[in-house]
Amino acid sequence: NLVFKKSTILYAEDVEANRRVLRGYVHQYGIHVEEAADGVEAFEKALTVKPDLIILDIHMPTLDGLSVLQLLKAERATKDIPVIALSASSINKNTSYNSYGFNEYLEKPLEKKKLIDILKKYIPYDVISTHVRITNPVTKDCILTETDRTSFVGYIKRAKTVIIMEEIEELISL
Repeated sequence: NLVFKKSTILYAEDVEANRRVLRGYVHQYGIHVEEAADGVEAFEKALTVKPDLIILDIHMPTLDGLSVLQLLKAERATKDIPVIALSASSINKNTSYNSYGFNEYLEKPLEKKKLIDILKKYIPYDVISTHVRITNPVTKDCILTETDRTSFVGYIKRAKTVIIMEEIEELISL
């Protein structure tokens, strides 16, 4: 289970259905998505929002993704923000887009695994394990194997109570 640090992505895409797909993919990770429907809006939002990552569709109205990238790289406030190219075009993907200054390339239709793999490169995250195994150090018996956090918390509370009761009994016997 991945948990990304609090972050914002600016997603510039003129097709609402495509924006909805990306929102759905990252929603479970708690990543905030700012959206722009064209290149001009994308550039303006990048300046005001200062996102952690920008995903630019290459073919957009008013200002295409390559032009937006040039503007972003010319601005002090946005020049260091990682920018990912997104396109349905299959022209020599990584070589061409990297040579323009994009950090990565994603191909449409957007695949969740590829998107998450790229996000992991640029947005800090933690891996949370929900599988817990507690072993009795003396007998080596497994005393808890749970994937449910609620059960684990309940177990810890019960164990804490047992320890406290043993300490009380020890004090009484003195």
